[in-house]
Amino acid sequence: ARRPDAYRYGPHIFLGTALIDADRLEDANRLLMDGLRLSERMGLWWHYAFYHAQIGLQRFVCGRWDDAAGEFEIALTDMWRSPGLSVFTLAHLATMALHRGDMDAGESHIAAAAEAASSGSSFGVDTMMWAQSLLFASTSDLPKARTVLENAWQLNVMLGFTSQCVRLGPDLARLAIATQDPGLAQSVAAVMEDA
Repeated sequence: ARRPDAYRYGPHIFLGTALIDADRLEDANRLLMDGLRLSERMGLWWHYAFYHAQIGLQRFVCGRWDDAAGEFEIALTDMWRSPGLSVFTLAHLATMALHRGDMDAGESHIAAAAEAASSGSSFGVDTMMWAQSLLFASTSDLPKARTVLENAWQLNVMLGFTSQCVRLGPDLARLAIATQDPGLAQSVAAVMEDA
């Protein structure tokens, strides 16, 4: 039998994240939305930021970036309850802004994410590095852009986060080719193919 008190630990957040990583995006959406509704019904307000952040990630991965930005912004408004998500949400907002060519918003989000990271929050630092890399690339500092993104890549390879490697891979392969490092581009492609 199901134990309702188990929902107090947010199992939908973790399973929803696993479904995102498995590229089962509609299942992830359904599960995360159900978990958010359960948390609201049970008054588990400390879960809200986590749900909105993971729903934002699901929208981000789907390419629904306007919806993702909205979810990340909602998560930020609840961040006082869960400050550990600051780097994660701000880094995704920065990455989307920079991919869209909004350098001012990207820089602002990176600065806020870096400040949050300096206070001890490390969840999402790899995405912050991705955004920093995009910013360096936009100023034509391709070697620095590649180094920063390669460090984020290596962190994810070391931790076995292949889904994040798939997200970082295209930009890293592009930077590897632009900096005349075909070996790196080939190794990135191999990891992505295995994933």
